[in-house]
Amino acid sequence: MRSMEVPWRQAFADYSVLCKALYLRKLHPIYGAKLSTKKYLTRVQGAILLGIIVVAAVIGGVYFYYFQQPVQPKVIQIGFVSEMSVMFSYYGDAVSKGAQVAVDEINRKGGVLGSNISLNIQDDKTDSQQTLASALLLDTQYKVPILTGPTSSDTGLAIADYAESHQIPLLTPIANHPGITKPGNKWTFKTQMDGVSIGATAARFILSLKKNARLAIVSWENALGRQTRAGFSWEVQREGGNLVSDKVVPPTLTEFAAVVASIKLDNPDYVYQCLGGVPGVNLYKELLNAGYKSNQIVYSYSTLGVMQSLGPLAQGLYFTLSWDKVFAQNITKAADFVKAFTAKWGVPPEYIAACGYVAIQAIAAAIQKAGSTDRTKIRDALHQISVDTIFPKPLSYDNYGNGLNLQLIVQNKMANSTYWDNTLIDVVYWQTGSIPFYQLAGVGQGP
Repeated sequence: MRSMEVPWRQAFADYSVLCKALYLRKLHPIYGAKLSTKKYLTRVQGAILLGIIVVAAVIGGVYFYYFQQPVQPKVIQIGFVSEMSVMFSYYGDAVSKGAQVAVDEINRKGGVLGSNISLNIQDDKTDSQQTLASALLLDTQYKVPILTGPTSSDTGLAIADYAESHQIPLLTPIANHPGITKPGNKWTFKTQMDGVSIGATAARFILSLKKNARLAIVSWENALGRQTRAGFSWEVQREGGNLVSDKVVPPTLTEFAAVVASIKLDNPDYVYQCLGGVPGVNLYKELLNAGYKSNQIVYSYSTLGVMQSLGPLAQGLYFTLSWDKVFAQNITKAADFVKAFTAKWGVPPEYIAACGYVAIQAIAAAIQKAGSTDRTKIRDALHQISVDTIFPKPLSYDNYGNGLNLQLIVQNKMANSTYWDNTLIDVVYWQTGSIPFYQLAGVGQGP
C-alpha cells in the first residue's frame, strides 16, 4: 500500500485544528484574532469548503493511483514440462522451440481470448519423479490451465497419471505411449501417433519392399521401445514376414559393435532401428561398417542432431517420421512454419519441433473455443476442435484423446551439418481399430 503522507496528512491536521478553534470561537494562530460572529460564519463556511477540497483530493488521488494506471495485459501461461537437460535434452530443446514459434504466431495475431499466451517451462530431466514435481508446481503454484511438453513416453506416462488424479488437461506433443490415453482416462491427450502404430508402419513398409524379407529390429528397453517393438512384431507376423533378430538394449548404451555382430549372424535383409540421439547415430554407423547399405536400414525418430551427425552418410536411408519439411512444398502453413522456425532458430525444423508447434496451436484453439481458462471446459473443447495446421489433414482428438493417425516414409537424398532434404515415399494413415495398439501396449481394450 503506498503512503499518503504530505500534503494530505498536514491538510487534515490543519482542518481539525481550525474546526476546533472556530467551534470554541477562540484565537487561532492562522487567523490571528478573536472571531466576530460574521467572521465566524465565514470561517465556518471556509472550513467546510476546505474540508470538501481535501476529501476530494484524497479520493481523486486514490482513484487515479489505483484505477487509472496503465493496465498490464493478462498472460495465459501454458505449463510446459519437458526434457530440457540430461540425456534427452535434444528432444526437449526441439519441442520447446517449435512451441515457441507457435506462441509468437498466436500472440502476433492477437493472442487467445484477448490475452497473450506464454510457456512456463519446467525441466523434468527425463526423470519421472522430477516430472511429477514439475507438474505439482505448475498445477498448485502457477495454476496453469493445461499441461504439455513431454517427449519421453516414460515421463509422459507419469504426468498422465498426475493429470488424471488432479483433473488438469494434459496434451503431449511427442510422448506417444498408448497408456497416456488409455481407456478410462478423461484428462489426457497426445498429438503424435502411438509408438505401436509407428512400429507397425515400419514393418509394413519394409515388407512392401520385399514380401518375404528377413527382418531385424533394435529397440530400447523402455516404454518407447516396448511399444514400438510390439507393433513391429505384430505387423511382421500379420503379413507373414520373418523376424530373425530382435535386439533390446538399454538407453544408456552407446557402443554397438557387439550388437551389430550378433545381428550380422542372423543375416537380415533389413534392419529397423528405433533408437534416438547419439545411440541411434552410433548404431547406424556400425551397421554401415558391417556392410549394410543405407537403403537396407529404416531409421525412426530422426532429429536435427541426427541429420547433422550423419551428413552424407544418411543418403539413401529410410526414415519413419510424423512430419517432414517436405510438406512445405505443397502445404502453405507448413511453408510458413519452416520459414518462421528457420528465421528464429537458424536451422530448419524436424518432426519434433513440428509436433510442438501444432500442440500449442491445438491448445490455443481449445482455450478459444472454451471461452475461458476453466480446465474442464478446455478438456471438453479439445475433443471438439479441428485445426488446420502443417499436416495434410486437420488435427483433431478422438474420444480417447488420440490426435494424429499418420506416419511418413521418407528417403534421404542429401544431408550436411546444417541442412537436409528428403524425398516423400508414402504417407500412411491407419484407420481406427485397424491396429489393436491398446492391447499390444498392455493397457486395456480400445476401439
